[in-house]
Amino acid sequence: MAQPMTSPDVLEALEALGSLVAYQDAPAFSDFVATGGTRLIAAVKKTGKVE
Repeated sequence: MAQPMTSPDVLEALEALGSLVAYQDAPAFSDFVATGGTRLIAAVKKTGKVE
């Protein structure tokens, strides 16, 4: 997956469609989910709309 997601042609095509590309390998994505999940949970709790 890394090869096509770093190809200038693929990046240009996706950007032309309005898609933001932020390819991450498995370890980097795992860290992103762990960090982002924690921030998302805090943001949702802050809204007070948690069941």
